[in-house]
Amino acid sequence: MIDSERITKEMNNAKELSEKYRNEADIFDVTRRILAGSILQLAKQGLSIVFGQTINFPQEPKIEDSFVATIIFAGSEEGHRLAPSLPSF
Repeated sequence: MIDSERITKEMNNAKELSEKYRNEADIFDVTRRILAGSILQLAKQGLSIVFGQTINFPQEPKIEDSFVATIIFAGSEEGHRLAPSLPSF
């Protein structure tokens, strides 16, 4: 005989766990984005303190065809652009 009450209860438990883990994954993703943006911002500030204007940034090292300083600068700017769109919890 099928125990519909038990099945309904287990389905509700599964749904609650699914929502909980989805929320935790969202929080982890937002945290990861914030940390990455913060690290890039600190790197950009360090470059600015040491070299001044972006024209003075070092031309080495490179990752493929891009200067690391350019990647840091662009990543920092992208982090600022994305910040307003991050969800609030």
